[in-house]
Amino acid sequence: MSKPLSSPRGFAFRPDLDTLKACRGMSAEDKLRWLEEANEFVRRFVPPERLDQWERIRRGEHGDGKETP
Repeated sequence: MSKPLSSPRGFAFRPDLDTLKACRGMSAEDKLRWLEEANEFVRRFVPPERLDQWERIRRGEHGDGKETP
């Protein structure tokens, strides 16, 4: 199963081999549709403050807006 990873520069998601194999047969259009639907779901149900926090973490920034070393 895929799982999120913590890194010194923030947050990353790395799918495992089984997930990659399952997605291999999907068309590019189906993959993009899935991604758009997932993003729409998250943006609909996650508060804006949390989305902002996740974006800062993804960029590897501290809460003060400065990048991690």
